[in-house]
Amino acid sequence: MRPGMARGVRVIASGWALGWLTAKAVFWTGLGPSWLFPIIGTIYFFIAFFNFTGQNWIFGEVPPHRQFGVLLVLIAGLTYVINSSEIRWIPAWWVPLVKLGLSTALFPYLTRGMK
Repeated sequence: MRPGMARGVRVIASGWALGWLTAKAVFWTGLGPSWLFPIIGTIYFFIAFFNFTGQNWIFGEVPPHRQFGVLLVLIAGLTYVINSSEIRWIPAWWVPLVKLGLSTALFPYLTRGMK
């Protein structure tokens, strides 16, 4: 196996394992299947907001290993706050807005000060 292929297999296997553990944690805490979509949708929203739209625009000057830790805590905390509030989850209508912002360079303009 080539090094890139082995890395890809490890990333996919760890993603599946993390997803399985997350689903088990949701059921273990007693939330049930009705909570999976709100939790996963809110996590995806924050990943897209912080990472894809502006290339870690809040923590651009922080070393990569610290970016990961700070973003992990920030995304987990914000997901908990949103899911515990009256909002409960962020609807999926944000997906076309993210695509529009990325394709028109609106997000890089807003988050990185591009002119």
